[in-house]
Amino acid sequence: MREEAETEAERLRTEAAAEVAAVRAEAEQTAVRLRAEAETEAARVRDEARQTGERLRAEASTAAERVTTQAAEELAAAQEEAERRRRTAEETLESARTEAGEERERARERAEELLTKARTRVEEAEAEAVRLVEEAETRAQELVGAAEQSAQQAREAVAGIERRAEEDARGLRSAAEHAAERTTTEAREEAERVRADAYAERERAGEDAARLRAEAREERTQATELAEHTVREAAEEAERLRSGARETAERLRTEAEQAAEELRTGTEQAARTLREDTERAAEELRTATERHAEQVRAAVAGERENAEREAQAARAEARKDAQRIRTEAAEAADTLLTGARTEAEELTARVAAETARQREEAAAEAEREVVGATAEANRRLTRAKEDAERLLAEAKAAAGHLRDQAESAAAEAREAERAARERAAELTSRTAEEAERARSEARAEAQRLLDEARAEANKRRTEAAEQVDRLVSEASAEAEKLSNEALEAALKTTADAEEQADRMVGAARSEAERIIGEGRSEGHAVVEKARADADELLVGARGDATRVRERAEELRERITSEIEELHERARRESAEAMRTAGERCDALVKAAEEQLAEAEAKAKDLLADAGSEAGKVRIAAVKKAETLLKEAGQKKTEAEALADRLVADAKAEAERITTEGQRELDILVRRRQDINAEIGRVQDVLEALENFEAPGGKSAGGPGEGSGKGSGGRDAQSGVKAGAVAGSTRSGGKQTER
Repeated sequence: MREEAETEAERLRTEAAAEVAAVRAEAEQTAVRLRAEAETEAARVRDEARQTGERLRAEASTAAERVTTQAAEELAAAQEEAERRRRTAEETLESARTEAGEERERARERAEELLTKARTRVEEAEAEAVRLVEEAETRAQELVGAAEQSAQQAREAVAGIERRAEEDARGLRSAAEHAAERTTTEAREEAERVRADAYAERERAGEDAARLRAEAREERTQATELAEHTVREAAEEAERLRSGARETAERLRTEAEQAAEELRTGTEQAARTLREDTERAAEELRTATERHAEQVRAAVAGERENAEREAQAARAEARKDAQRIRTEAAEAADTLLTGARTEAEELTARVAAETARQREEAAAEAEREVVGATAEANRRLTRAKEDAERLLAEAKAAAGHLRDQAESAAAEAREAERAARERAAELTSRTAEEAERARSEARAEAQRLLDEARAEANKRRTEAAEQVDRLVSEASAEAEKLSNEALEAALKTTADAEEQADRMVGAARSEAERIIGEGRSEGHAVVEKARADADELLVGARGDATRVRERAEELRERITSEIEELHERARRESAEAMRTAGERCDALVKAAEEQLAEAEAKAKDLLADAGSEAGKVRIAAVKKAETLLKEAGQKKTEAEALADRLVADAKAEAERITTEGQRELDILVRRRQDINAEIGRVQDVLEALENFEAPGGKSAGGPGEGSGKGSGGRDAQSGVKAGAVAGSTRSGGKQTER
């Protein structure tokens, strides 16, 4: 029995030593395998982190360049629009200044011509009056001389024929005195008649001149009102066209922003749902794998306890030696396993730290890129603000310059008005009739052209509005369609991920049950298969995410291009409408100028006719000159009142120009706000795309790490937890940044 017990003990000792050697060899192999797997996993994680960092850096650079390019394009468009409006204002001002100068020159020439004619006529009238006075004085002197000569002859006859009878002398003297008295009376009556005729002619001429001046003043007032009315209607029509274009562009921009916001919301919701479902599936897979691993460990422990109880029952005598040997073997195995686990944990911790560091570096690099892009956008925005302030200063300077020019134009207009009033005093009734006819024709032609311009503008505005509405409807339908497709693709990807996760859980459970009976080798095969399936799922999920992101990018680019096309089309149609209205106004002004030239030519002809009849009123010229001097004082008072009214009109025009400059400034301010809003929306879209890509990477990494737990046990679990912590840190950082 002792020999059998010794033999049995020796056998047990040999078996225990062999078992210890086998366990030690297996532990060393497991440690080597775990180390190799840990190094491979660390290399893979480093490569993925490096690729992720490079991708994030490239995307951040691309986003920054895109934001910079868009900001530069918006700034260039704003500057071009401001420059175009300034050129238009300068051209309009130059045209108005040229026309005013030409009108002043023509009025000055006409005034000088009329003044020359008036001076000539006054000189002729004065010369005629002097001649008539001299003729009257000469005639009176002749009559007095004749009377004196007759008296002298009578006295000589009386003295010579004193010898004749005294009755004859007194008769002759009485006859001479009576003849002299009759001659003087006739001369006085002739002078009174001539004076009465001159007074009557002067009164008639004054009445004609007053009537002509009133008619000319009324004609000029009506012509001025017609021109102002036409220009005002053209300006209002142009303003309505500009307002319509601005409202259409604003509405299109708002609708495009709403469509982009809805698309971004849908994409974010789909990505969030996909990320949550993937994380939930990964968590369930990780939980199931851990549970099956615990069951395997519990089963192995139970088998080991059963074997130990059977050995103790069968070999009671060798229990102490076997227990000691088994304890030594267990301690050696635990030591080896502990060392392997410690080394694997250290390696995993180093890999996790390296991964976290690379991810933090990538995040910091992306943050720096975003900060740089933001700084560049702020710098360009500051430059745009400075340009807007500079344009505002130029607009204010131009308004002051226009105010000065308006005042000088008012002074010149007053001078021209005075000259025109002097010229209008010479026009006759035929000039008034001809001017009335020309005014009626011009008014009818202007009304017809204005109606045509309004009809054409309304037609073009209606067509533009219909086309814009149609394009907006198509763009909205296309955006809705693409959004639905992206949401369906995301839901399909989520469903596939859930099905794949369920299949993986079922396969893991079946494989875990089979692992209990077949051993660790088949368990490793199952784990490798699960890892391959997880990699395939990861590749599929990444491909789906890439396709969704590319589709969203294509949709955004398409919507952006359509919005730009709509903006460009609206600008072209607005410019075309303004150009057409300008051509209509130019044609109307040209026709009015031609009719005015014809009226002036006819007035010149009438003036020539009136000049030919001037000889008929030369006798009343002196009296008329006195009356004209009195009327000149009255006209001076009226001219001062008119000058005050023109100054008030000029001030009102200056205030209107200032108001228009302020309105242009408000438009620039609104465009600057639109640029700021557009930059903010672009940044939101970029952040949404980055948030969409980050969950895809995190969810893709989850299944792979969770699948590795079936074989690695607690070591693989630690690696998964480290990766999850790093991924959540990255996601939280982006949310905080946004």
